[in-house]
Amino acid sequence: GSSPPPDQEHKIFRRQDLPPVYYHDGALVLVRTDLLMDESLDSLGPHAWFGEDRRGLLSPGEPAVEIDSKLDYYLAQAILSHGDHA
Repeated sequence: GSSPPPDQEHKIFRRQDLPPVYYHDGALVLVRTDLLMDESLDSLGPHAWFGEDRRGLLSPGEPAVEIDSKLDYYLAQAILSHGDHA
């Protein structure tokens, strides 16, 4: 997202009035295999294999649910079993 103008840095805004902000939710990542396997990119940083051409894809609907732990898995299962997630 963009930063507020310098003269408005410490003012409070309603979220709805701010410009949209996007984040990488990890739902979809496309990487060429040769770049992913290229060990020479390791010295350029942990995400060098993303390459120079990085594009986003807007996901419709609800935010993605990250599953990084057993608790996350159980929460996702509860959401899915509720039936009105779509």
